[in-house]
Amino acid sequence: MTTVEIRRRSDRVPSPDYYTDEILNTVDLERARSAWSHVRVNHGFAPGYAPNLIQHGGNAKLRKSDQIGKPTYGLTLAPAMVSGFNQCTHQTPGCAMDCLFTAGRGGFNSVQRARIARTMYLERFPLEARALMRNQLRNIARRHGRKHWASRMNVTSDRDWGEPWYAAICEPAAVNPYAYTKVPAHITGPNPAGIDYTWSVSERERSVADVLPLIDAGTRCAVVIGSGVQVPKTVAGYPVYNMDHHDYRPADPVGIGVLTAKGSARDRTPTASGFVKSAEWFAA
Repeated sequence: MTTVEIRRRSDRVPSPDYYTDEILNTVDLERARSAWSHVRVNHGFAPGYAPNLIQHGGNAKLRKSDQIGKPTYGLTLAPAMVSGFNQCTHQTPGCAMDCLFTAGRGGFNSVQRARIARTMYLERFPLEARALMRNQLRNIARRHGRKHWASRMNVTSDRDWGEPWYAAICEPAAVNPYAYTKVPAHITGPNPAGIDYTWSVSERERSVADVLPLIDAGTRCAVVIGSGVQVPKTVAGYPVYNMDHHDYRPADPVGIGVLTAKGSARDRTPTASGFVKSAEWFAA
């Protein structure tokens, strides 16, 4: 049995540029799997099993993208500070309160523990976790071929995945990477992996006028609305459309996509100034 050393994570976090293919090539994948299994044991799971970090079938919304020919593989972490390591540096009180982390299957304790374990492994074993993810993504690319699948590394997080190893995976495999984000730098800054970003509207944007400059610049926006809220077909000439039919956002036009409130967000009263928006929010 392989012995795994549990290392204390350094306070000095490497920049994204540190994680190159050359660095990851030094990682022993068997030891990486053993470390992943060990972390899972520490979170109450049986020993000897190390499931894939990036998964396809565990999220109902991601599975909907199969219907449009884009099977989507996602990395689902514990958001914000749930794990003790911040995965959402630009979270708002509204998104933290109604995060999809606890929606659907996320309401089960075992699912939450698995997501926390995944996050802890990524933070405490950053090289090993990335080496395993790279290996898995390469296998997925071989299975599906060029341009026939998608990668969403931030299912319930908002990390910066502009890392050389991920950019190298995305470019030759054309894996169609995409993400929702509240981080302005993800929209305006360098994007070496070519991630297709959708701006995630929160209570910070108190009317549609607050996001029109983003849309004018070519970024689509996603907004959560209350059940039964009637929205216009267009705003300022841009389409307003349903995002609940599938999750593959690169197929959507530049405009405003609406998502019906889910999980605890369904209990919120829609307002223009809240996280869950009312019809008044769309008045340009």
